[in-house]
Amino acid sequence: MQAMAIKRNWNVIKHISNPDKNIQLEAVKSNGNAIWFIRNPDKDVQLEAVRQHVNAVQYIPNPDKEVIMYCLLSIPRAAQLLQNPSYDLKWGEEDEKRTMEETSRGSSMCATSG
Repeated sequence: MQAMAIKRNWNVIKHISNPDKNIQLEAVKSNGNAIWFIRNPDKDVQLEAVRQHVNAVQYIPNPDKEVIMYCLLSIPRAAQLLQNPSYDLKWGEEDEKRTMEETSRGSSMCATSG
């Protein structure tokens, strides 16, 4: 029943308390921004949401590192910079803490225009 409702209108997800993973995936496949209504989405749901709409990352409180990399690689200039071997892409604990603090202050890490 829930799956049929989601297929007809992804926005129904906001009325379902604790939707299971399949319902979550169905909603974000219809519209990546549906992730805004999903509490604690796992990595698979996060990835599907940003695959549908990269700006959906702004609705994920603590995006998985793989989700962040997907977003960065989907921006052509960022992808070019990240392929440069002179960049050290290893994150230390302090880097991660700083990134999480910046994210919690509301900066959208992967927002694009257009």
